[in-house]
Amino acid sequence: MTSVLCHIGLAKCASTTLQNSWHRSSNYYGYFSQDLVSTVRDSVGKSRSDLPQFKQLLSQNRMSENAFSDVNASYVVISNESMTDSGVTDASDPQLARDVQDCIAISLEACVDRVLIMVRDPLSWIRSRYYQQIKQGFAYKFSEFVAKHRANVMENLDLGGILSRFSRLDSDPVILPMELMRGNQSLFWAEYEGRLGFLAPDDLVPDSDVINTNVTLTNTMTIHRKLNAVLERLEASVSRGTSEDRAAVIKALQNAKTWGTRRALTFARADDLAFLTSALGMAKATEPEFYSLDDAFIDEIKQRFIEPLSDSTIFPYPDILASYATNLDVNSIDIL
Repeated sequence: MTSVLCHIGLAKCASTTLQNSWHRSSNYYGYFSQDLVSTVRDSVGKSRSDLPQFKQLLSQNRMSENAFSDVNASYVVISNESMTDSGVTDASDPQLARDVQDCIAISLEACVDRVLIMVRDPLSWIRSRYYQQIKQGFAYKFSEFVAKHRANVMENLDLGGILSRFSRLDSDPVILPMELMRGNQSLFWAEYEGRLGFLAPDDLVPDSDVINTNVTLTNTMTIHRKLNAVLERLEASVSRGTSEDRAAVIKALQNAKTWGTRRALTFARADDLAFLTSALGMAKATEPEFYSLDDAFIDEIKQRFIEPLSDSTIFPYPDILASYATNLDVNSIDIL
């Protein structure tokens, strides 16, 4: 009988690496459920005025326990970090993210056997999320990012709430730290097998493609942000015009900002980076800037992210948990 694992994130916690291994392995069938997430999110958005009725309807039409009975693999993995990722650009309604998570859990309740959640140091997570925004075309500084999207960043780190909302899928979810994967692959997969009761994927060869693995090249982040600012200004200039091709040019600039810059810097050579550094008027050696979060933000992270991990039955990694807490006390995020 095929067993079903549901990997619900967190975002920026090795999701792509895991999905690549599951996808390549013969003992797993990967159901990377973007359509499910998008459909539920759209439906919840349209049903806010009568959400209880929508949830009842969803429960009656959820995936059946035999949804994957014809799959020719030992395991099915339903994986999409968007299940618990509320994004960072639509923070005005954090309740929407919670309602979406509730509804996704309702739709999957009958067919899921186990739940996997990946976590990482919360300050490292915030930095990684900021870098992802730069890769996707934004030009703000880190301090502006935190000020603008603080509520939504915290919503993404609300581990206690996420555990509560997905408890209907698995009363004993497995939480694994990304630091374990980075530091000791063998131990990570031993923990995966021992705690989940699922064999590891049978193809664990790392993907060397920097695009497929969504690698963040930190040495390009300052250049990337400044190029995004240039493209943003050009887009604003075109928007003030009245030419017939105005819409097409704006779209081209937006594509350059969201994809072109990202692809170009992925393959940039040292001489390319040197040219861009000079052309943008940057110092040759970019020194990191150090930021601290306010005390109330740190306290909220401790309450909503650290406290749920303090239960050793949920997170039996005291050294890693201690490092999370220590880094929050130090409260320093270095940004290039």
